[in-house]
Amino acid sequence: NSMYPVIKRGDAVISKKLSINELDEIKLNDVIEYKLGGSSIVHRVVSIDIDENGELVFVTKGDNNKEVDSDKVTKAQVVGVVDLKIPVIGFPSVWLTEFLNDGTTPGVELGY
Repeated sequence: NSMYPVIKRGDAVISKKLSINELDEIKLNDVIEYKLGGSSIVHRVVSIDIDENGELVFVTKGDNNKEVDSDKVTKAQVVGVVDLKIPVIGFPSVWLTEFLNDGTTPGVELGY
């Protein structure tokens, strides 16, 4: 529910994959998909910074979260920009994840 109300629990998203050259075209308010550990995260870009190596990094935040995400997103982590949302089609995946996790959901889902 971290992206509620734009993306609701059970919605599925399709991301437009970006080439290395297209990553520089990500702009404020784009909703991006990125990898964090073994998970895919979908959050909004709220700021774009330059790291100590002169590389672009993205500050992200779930629309339903109070704070920005603690880690900045590097270009290497970005999968793409969310291009399409399909309402409720993702519920089987949600239910399977909850079943396998004994009814608990990952921290990102809860908006931590």
